[in-house]
Amino acid sequence: MSSLVQHAEGLWTAHAPLRLFGVFEVGTRMTVVRLSSGELWVHSPIAPSTVRGELDALGVVRHVVAPNTYHHLFAGPFCDAYREARLWGAPGLAAKRRDLRFDHQLGAQPPPEWVDDLDQVWIEGFLLHEVVFLHRRSRTLISSDLLAHVSDEAPPATRLYGSLGGFRKRPAVPRVVKLAYRDRVAARRCLETVLAWDFDRVILAHGAVLESGGKEIVRQAFGWL
Repeated sequence: MSSLVQHAEGLWTAHAPLRLFGVFEVGTRMTVVRLSSGELWVHSPIAPSTVRGELDALGVVRHVVAPNTYHHLFAGPFCDAYREARLWGAPGLAAKRRDLRFDHQLGAQPPPEWVDDLDQVWIEGFLLHEVVFLHRRSRTLISSDLLAHVSDEAPPATRLYGSLGGFRKRPAVPRVVKLAYRDRVAARRCLETVLAWDFDRVILAHGAVLESGGKEIVRQAFGWL
């Protein structure tokens, strides 16, 4: 069972198991932000049954965000559990998941619903069409597949996968993910916007939360770009 971990005022995460290719246990992480309105914003949702009681105690889930074209596995079940929530999808995701009813597509700028709390950038030139966010109050970068990291506690097969992929020793862009950056000029421009943000903490979907020093880690991880 997953449980919410509070990192700052109005900011929580929950970790859940996830196997890549059915073999490598890489895990995944959901992020929850309580907006100034009091409503909850849920990024990269996990199975709702594992966190529903805790979420209901925090407030009303109003926004469910599928932030790229791979982090959508539990978007449907989450919206079924929270029928009043709006589903926001990364560019291109609606075409991939025609079985889901998307209310809005994420863009390069934050919509009025969360502009007072979050900044966002669509990483152009990246085949995953990831949209990353800044929670300004806590100086936290919220991402899904921007970086990845494999800890010492991971199963042997996962540690081997991390070593082969180049993200075992430190948080990094996996080698296979680098291949998805097809327009490096456009992606570099978007990353420059991200690095101009004021953040210290970085939330990853695959790997431990980087509680401090996150901006320099992101800068180094994208030196190749």
